[in-house]
Amino acid sequence: ELKIQTQFDSVTKEARASSVAIDLIEQGYQEALSASDNGKSLNAPSQTVLVKFQKILDPTSVVRESEYMRSAAGLSLIRKIEGKYTQLMQGGAGVTVKDLEEFRDMSINLQKIYKQDLVDFAKRSQTQAENYGLNLENILTPGVMELLKEGETTNIGEQVKAKGYDYDALKADGYSDEEIKQSLGL
Repeated sequence: ELKIQTQFDSVTKEARASSVAIDLIEQGYQEALSASDNGKSLNAPSQTVLVKFQKILDPTSVVRESEYMRSAAGLSLIRKIEGKYTQLMQGGAGVTVKDLEEFRDMSINLQKIYKQDLVDFAKRSQTQAENYGLNLENILTPGVMELLKEGETTNIGEQVKAKGYDYDALKADGYSDEEIKQSLGL
């Protein structure tokens, strides 16, 4: 169990770190919205969003000034002017709150990819645990176990829909996933 757990932890390290980064990006973005409304500094919120975004793109690197500044460098001229105005008035990295929102939205999209990788590796660990008669709960964290269950439910729902049935209605009628799978031959 420990060997599989160690393998899982090593291959999913970046995916797990991205989840924490996304939470920090969301917090930074929310603080940027508040600062924008209140005329407060955007410095700390901008740095939070942009540095963590760069870490998601390249988890093993140290975010240096050049990577941080790259975020504003890719903007259109009009957006750069708006960002410079915002920087003059409220500080920050020379980006607007709208720009920070776009970084936040992209990080959420990237998290979906990381999450799928995590689930794929968890399924592999699940198969290994089943093959060796091991307890999966000793290998995966409760959060990852929950992700596996969510994936199974989504998968079952899609399979039921493909057969022309309403998964939610079957669940509302009290059928378990196992009963649904068995009755529909899934």
